[in-house]
Order: sequence, then C-alpha cells, then structure tokens
Amino acid sequence: MTRATRAAAATCAAAVLLSACAAVGPDYAAPQVDAPAQWSETAIAVAQPVALERWWSSFGDAQLDALVERGLTASPQLELALARVDEARAALGASRADLLPQVDGSASFERFRRSTLNQGGAPFFGRRDISSWSVGFDARWELDLFGGLRRGVEAAFADAQSLEEARRAAAVSLVAEIARNYVELRVLQQRLATARQRIEVQDETAQIVVLRADAGVASELDSTRARAQVAAARADAPALEAQVAARLHRLGVLVGVAPSALKVELGEAGAIPLARLALAVAQPVEVLAQRPDVRQAERACAAASARLGVAVAQRYPRVSLGAGFGWLANETDDLFDAAALRGSILPSLSLPIFDAGLRAAQVEAATAREEQALAQYRVVVLGALEEVENSLAALGAASARRAALRESLTEQRQAASYARELYVGGVADFLTVLDAERERFALEDRYLESEGELALQFVALAKALGGGWSDERPSAVAAR
Repeated sequence: MTRATRAAAATCAAAVLLSACAAVGPDYAAPQVDAPAQWSETAIAVAQPVALERWWSSFGDAQLDALVERGLTASPQLELALARVDEARAALGASRADLLPQVDGSASFERFRRSTLNQGGAPFFGRRDISSWSVGFDARWELDLFGGLRRGVEAAFADAQSLEEARRAAAVSLVAEIARNYVELRVLQQRLATARQRIEVQDETAQIVVLRADAGVASELDSTRARAQVAAARADAPALEAQVAARLHRLGVLVGVAPSALKVELGEAGAIPLARLALAVAQPVEVLAQRPDVRQAERACAAASARLGVAVAQRYPRVSLGAGFGWLANETDDLFDAAALRGSILPSLSLPIFDAGLRAAQVEAATAREEQALAQYRVVVLGALEEVENSLAALGAASARRAALRESLTEQRQAASYARELYVGGVADFLTVLDAERERFALEDRYLESEGELALQFVALAKALGGGWSDERPSAVAAR
C-alpha cells in the first residue's frame, strides 16, 4: 500500500467517525398535551357504535355512500393534497442524498495551436497543433460533523409526515363536506315538496272560500285573504329551487365532476338521512391523537425544531472532501495508458469568522419559527377540544328540539284539520283557518329543518372526532 493510499484510507476513516458526532441544536420532544380527563358535555352511551373510519355508513343511505367513495377517489382537493405529499417525499430524498458522496463523470476534448511569438525569448520547438483528451471522475463529500445535514433530513421527513396528515385532514373535511351538502340537499328538497303541498292545500281552501263567497256565505275579504295566501306560498318555491340547484352543483364539484352532472342522479327528492347508529366518543387525549390536523401541527413542530438545528450548525466549521481521477493524453491511443492516469485529493475547511451577526440572526429567526409552531399546535389542540365539546352540546340540543317539534307538529296538524271542518260547518271564521294552516306549515318547515340539523350535528361530531380515515388504509403515496 502506497503512502497516498494509506493517507486516503485514514482520511476516510476519520471522516466516518466525525460524521457520527452528535448533531447540534435541540433534540425534539413532542409537546405535552394539556387535555381534560373527560368531556364536560355528556357523551351518548353506545352499545354497538359505527366505525369512525366509515361513520357516514350509519345513515344507511346508498347514494351518500356512493358520493363519498367517488369523492375519495376523484376529488381534485385530494389530488392537490396528494401532489404536495409527493413533492415533500421528493424533497426528503434530496435531503438524504446530501449525506452521501456525490460522484460526477466527465469527458472533454481540446485542440489548440501554440503561439510562436510567446515563448519568453526561448526558441520554439515541437508541434504547434496539440490535441488533449480527458476522461475522469470527480467526487465530493461534505462531512456532517455537527449534524446540520442530518437536521435537514429530520426537517424534510417531518414535512413529509405533516403533509401526509394534511392529506388525511383534507379527506376528513371532504367527507364531512359531502355529507353536509347531501343532508342540506335532502332537507331543501323536502321543504320544497312541503311548499308545493302547501300551495295545493291552500289553493283548495281558496276555491272553497270563493265558492262560499259566491254563495253569499263567506265575505269577499275571506276570498281575498285566501288568494293572497296562495300567492305567498307560491313565492317561497323559487328560492328553495335555487338552493336545491346550488347544493347539487356543490356536490358535483366535491366529487370531481361537472356541477350539473348529478342533477339527474339526485334531482328527485329523497328522505332526509338520519343516523341509525351512534358514534363512540373517545376520551379527549385519544381524540387528539386520532385527529389529522393535530398530528399535522405536531409534525410542524418537529420540522421547526430540526430547522433550528440546521441554523445552529451554520455557525460551526464545515469540512468537505474532494477527489478526482482520470486519464489525460494527447492521443486517443494513449488515453487509457497507465502513464496517462491522473489523480487529486482536495480536502477543504470553511470556518465562519465574521458575518456581521448574520448566522446569529438566522438562529433567532429559527427559534421564533419554532415558538410559532408550538403556539400554533396549542391553538389547534384547543380548537379541536372546543369543536368536540360544541358538537356534543349541539347534537343533544338538536335531538331534543326535533322531539319537541315532532310533538307540536302532530298537535298542530290536528288543529288545522279541526279549524277547516269548523269553517266549512260555519262555526269558525276564515281567520281561524288561516292562522291554523299558517302555523301548521311553519311547523312542518321547522320540523324538516330540525331533522336536517340533527343530521348535520352528527356530521359535525364525526368530523370533530377525526373520522374519515384509518391507518389500515394504504398511504396515498403508496397507492399512487
């Protein structure tokens, strides 16, 4: 073994040992979660809960199930989130590549003519036309003595994980948005059907009043009031039709098709979906652990901590190794001769001495960004806890409101029927009929809204609990 070979081997061994040094900067520890032991709002006891990963199946609505599956497959929102994950994974690969030596190959040819007038006063000898052939390899490797590159890999890995959680959060939001718009569509369709029924009933009542007025049994005022009530009922329908169209258009966009593509499929009025199975509400700490947005915020903290280590490492010396070998000859026949072999070793050291406070300012900025990430994490955690608490309270209130309105509506339907019979029998005046029917149809509308509100609060609770994705499902990146 030659002296140069022994020196190169010793240098490589030292480089490996040095690269194993501990990385500077803080070692990341996940922030502590300050969560209550249990929810302040009472959760419903569930014997056989629906799986949170497919909570929408508790509605037992085949059309809703199909819409959700189409959305998870073809939504442009998820395509965008997936592309961002792909970009982050590629950036992670680039960061890992910085840890390893880089080798480039090169080949060149040069032909030049020497000047006879620039010989420094010496007589000219030899050929004027010279060819130069060169083939070789150049290697370079930055030794990660203080862990700056390793911290960069940590940051890139945390970024990739954060964007994967963002993709999951997008899936949770997409499913909830599809379910919410579907429920609102069915509520509006039922309200529109009720409005049309109201027009028919009140038109029938108006015809009776007109006949009675023509016979002199009723007044012209009653006839005018009856016709006015029919006109008012007809005025409500166009606004409901426009809202139905808007929900259809929104659902089309959410599942990745043209806005009007679902008009035929969902245009017919359907029943308002009500959950047949309840949700099992886990304890606060467990809910936070399964919510993708909380996990995304925690990964952002890890990335910020690693980037602080990158900034700290910039204040330390940087050592790089360079090496090259190849062949250099004037003739192609001599190019790969042993005598044409050339080689070089070029270690380098970069030592920061004076930068006018640049690196110190970069460390301060990275520290501030880490503090921002931690504060944002606390904001997300508190927001998640608030969302679940609000959903639990709203779901209970919506259930109680629906029950009360159902009882009231049953009584009011009977009252409206009695008022109409009394009017036809000449016992009650038409104003009594107007009031009874107006109250009846107002309660019909409120009851439909309460059913929709109950379903919407179920959707909100499922979203607050982080439902809509599962670790058992393959990664979006792997699926692609």
